[in-house]
Amino acid sequence: MLIIAAEDGISSIIATPHFEDMIKPTKEEIVDRLAMLKQKAAAFGINLYSGMEVYLTPDTPKDLKNGNLLTLAASKYLLVEFPFQQIPPYIDNVLFEIMLQGKVPVIAHPERYREIIDNPNILLKYLDKGAIAQVNSWSIMGYFGPDIKTCAKSLVSHNMVHFLASDAHSNRKRKPILTDALEKITQFAGTETADTLTQNATKILKDAVVVSNHQPIQTKKRGLLSYFPKVSIFN
Repeated sequence: MLIIAAEDGISSIIATPHFEDMIKPTKEEIVDRLAMLKQKAAAFGINLYSGMEVYLTPDTPKDLKNGNLLTLAASKYLLVEFPFQQIPPYIDNVLFEIMLQGKVPVIAHPERYREIIDNPNILLKYLDKGAIAQVNSWSIMGYFGPDIKTCAKSLVSHNMVHFLASDAHSNRKRKPILTDALEKITQFAGTETADTLTQNATKILKDAVVVSNHQPIQTKKRGLLSYFPKVSIFN
């Protein structure tokens, strides 16, 4: 996977193993295993950082407070995952409690959640409250099907996602590749949008501020209503 990433021009990787009900690696386990890989990664010109993809439950704020969770590259940004089929009511409060602890939730692959596929504007309520989001390269490429691809393109085009991630799982099907998706994004959303997605990723490594300029998606139901961008700054 390191070889594939290097050949794709990737110079930094944040490893985000799952942290969920049945899989709860400790911070120490992750850091120790990454230490074994960092030298090999450096040989390919890749900097390797620690992180987690945290499946949100009512206990997530407690896990964060107790020091059980790794943020992205030791920044203020915490990668979080929703249930895929239905967004439970507790999500709002959990995100709020995460932000009360000074962390910024980064919502992983919103384009893959059934409710957001059906109505992408649902994501707005989380963005308006201070969360940000990332889109998967393989969603852009259509790997997960046409509905998810359409949703991903809509979210990108309306600045409702702030990062492009490989969400790589292997060296076969879901590889650590970004270039193909960036080329697609340039085609349908423009060079500036593609550049912003990559620049925002660099900001995470620097623990810098990410600015969101998200816009609602017009729907046929809402007819000719005009919308204006909503600007948020995450400190």
